[in-house]
Amino acid sequence: MQDSFNEAAFPLRGKSIVFAGDLEAVTRRQASGIARQLGASVTSDISAKTDFVVAGKDGGRLQQAADQNIKVVSEADFFAMVKEQRKNQRALKGPQ
Repeated sequence: MQDSFNEAAFPLRGKSIVFAGDLEAVTRRQASGIARQLGASVTSDISAKTDFVVAGKDGGRLQQAADQNIKVVSEADFFAMVKEQRKNQRALKGPQ
């Protein structure tokens, strides 16, 4: 139960992520920095250790992810996870 709470509250912590294609809101470098700040590792290659791929525009490696049964999320989904995790981190810190 605690693990599922942590997964929902901190969806990026401990995850291995690959960004594929061009992102619209930020560069891949900026998105990688955000993900790392939130405890994820970012790699450039899809492997069996990849938890999910963030699909940008013209993401050419999406078929590779599908072939390996790796979850593909949209850029919007990624930023929703970022927002959720940041909200939960602030809640844990309490009032400042």
